[in-house]
Amino acid sequence: MALEVIRETLPPEVTVLRIRGRITLGRDTRQLAETVSELEREGITRLVFDLGEVSYMDSARLGILTRCTISMRNAGGAFHLAGANAKVLQLLKVTQLDEMIPSFASVTEACRAFGPLVP
Repeated sequence: MALEVIRETLPPEVTVLRIRGRITLGRDTRQLAETVSELEREGITRLVFDLGEVSYMDSARLGILTRCTISMRNAGGAFHLAGANAKVLQLLKVTQLDEMIPSFASVTEACRAFGPLVP
């Protein structure tokens, strides 16, 4: 199954990337990296990766999560994960990324965790 990335915006002004498939080293994952680069150029500061339909993620692709975290923090924002399965959560724990990237059971919870948008 090819990796699919669907972008949407949910309240409170949170960009959500709904990701479907396997996140592994290879050509398909370039689309995800390109989308993240585009978000950085747009100045997005609230980002959620919806991993609810990600069946597998290899350790080679953890760099994209680290990149998002650093990019969002440098822009004064934050990066959250939502819906990760047990295997992905275990990978985050083993690499200690779970201490750096907040993870939530649902996209709704991840979006609410940002709090209201302050003008």
